[in-house]
Amino acid sequence: MPLDFLEEPPNWVKARADCNLDLTFEALFTLARRDAAEANEIDALTEGRFKYPIQREAGGAYPMFSVCRQMNGSPVDKVLFERLQLEIRVSRTRGEGFSVTPRWNEDECKCDLFIGDEPFEVWQVSRKALEPLFFRSG
Repeated sequence: MPLDFLEEPPNWVKARADCNLDLTFEALFTLARRDAAEANEIDALTEGRFKYPIQREAGGAYPMFSVCRQMNGSPVDKVLFERLQLEIRVSRTRGEGFSVTPRWNEDECKCDLFIGDEPFEVWQVSRKALEPLFFRSG
């Protein structure tokens, strides 16, 4: 008979404390930076003329960063991530944006990121935001 109670329980206190806008925003920045670097390395996405720089934006009341699609050095499209008071807003120069809200999932001891009423993982939020930027022709 296995002694399940001897297994290390999840650190629910840390996981619960980490489920907040600031850490979610930083996780999205880290992942978007990795995704943009990967897109810059893939010839099929750059076609020799596109670049996808990421930068922190300054001057606003809330932290923000953007990933830009540049063609021959000129911006042609941009996705902006902004940490607001109650949500993270993702807006685009082309197409509709969306808002992300972290919510504690006590049953699974993790932080779910909600877009509307649907839960997402952090990588899925990055994909939803950046896929149209990386995989659009012209």
